[in-house]
Amino acid sequence: MYELNPDIASKQLDDGKSVLVDGKTRKFFAINETGSVIWNGLKEDKSADEITLLLTIDFAIDREEARGHVDEFIDRLISDGILIQK
Repeated sequence: MYELNPDIASKQLDDGKSVLVDGKTRKFFAINETGSVIWNGLKEDKSADEITLLLTIDFAIDREEARGHVDEFIDRLISDGILIQK
């Protein structure tokens, strides 16, 4: 399971992309549409499997490709300190 870093604020833009800001370090992170779907799923406490399903529907990609995106994005969020692994 994961926990969102409480110092992170997010804003979804009109084009489907999002911006994340770490209030402590003042770092900005721009994420694309795929990342935004994953981020919003994490904010809603959805599992990786549930988020994978959302990607297959929203982007018409197969489950394996979608899961790869989810796992890669989660790993990146953890390494950037945006997501905390419990």
